[in-house]
Amino acid sequence: IQERIMMKTSIKFKFLIPSVLIVCIAMGTTSSISYFQSKNALSSLITDQITKQADSISAMMDSWIMERKINIKNWTKEPKFPSAVDTSWVDGYSRKKSSQKLATFKKDYRSFESISLADNTGLVTASSDPGLINKYKIGSEDFFKKALKGQFTTSSIFKSSKTGNPVFAIAAPLRLSDQITGVIFALIDFTAFSDKFIAPVKTGKKGFVFAVDSKGNAIAYPDKTRLFRLNISETKAWQNISGKTQGIVTTLIDNHKTLMAFKKVNEPYIYINAAADYNDIFSPVSMLAKISILTAVIALVIAAFIILFITGSISKPLNQVV
Repeated sequence: IQERIMMKTSIKFKFLIPSVLIVCIAMGTTSSISYFQSKNALSSLITDQITKQADSISAMMDSWIMERKINIKNWTKEPKFPSAVDTSWVDGYSRKKSSQKLATFKKDYRSFESISLADNTGLVTASSDPGLINKYKIGSEDFFKKALKGQFTTSSIFKSSKTGNPVFAIAAPLRLSDQITGVIFALIDFTAFSDKFIAPVKTGKKGFVFAVDSKGNAIAYPDKTRLFRLNISETKAWQNISGKTQGIVTTLIDNHKTLMAFKKVNEPYIYINAAADYNDIFSPVSMLAKISILTAVIALVIAAFIILFITGSISKPLNQVV
């Protein structure tokens, strides 16, 4: 009787073990191939999506800046502006009328924080903001020095002393009888662009678009309290971003592993970044992997029962023969 039991058990295991191994290998191979193919396909899709987001927003930014430049270039043709910055004599009437005109421009174009005229020493003589007149001096600013030399220039992003928002200046020379008598410059509120074109863009549930200046400081971010506080130059990815025109990097943002596409904008010098959270974008693949594992376990259990049933039906006649 003992020999029959051992023979019966031996036959079952000789069928069961190889069959289970074959099922495990087949299911494991199929699941692995499916997982990695799905992950690669999804990664390629997300990479393409965030790259297009960074590219399109950068293109919109260039177009938006160009519109502001055209505005300022047209304003240099105002007849009273050169007289309002002439230091050879004080034309109070021209300065008053120029300030009124600048205030009208600011009202019509709400992306401007202020629009001002400065004489050749950098002193503001007329402005849409009355608090700047004869009080605010820009003589030490690079954009003023370049404009005074005849250049049409754009400054880097900086924090507004008035609102705390990220702003940048566009400046152009004012000429009287072919002589540069002063400068017209406008402080442009970057949030006017970011609130409209950056903030609404999302990738998945947690992905977002943000912008940083040339030093890595956040100038557009979903949490506005982190403007000028979050600095990605402190991350390892910055060395792959700084100085580059565009690319894809993997980095940590708020302790979350992130796939990020970046695109450089030259004027002002900033980076538009489209970020996708790894856990978020690969959650469908992770779910697929869990389902595949669960399916493999269920298939393995069913296969084991079937094999045990078959071996039992085979071993019983053999035992009778023995």
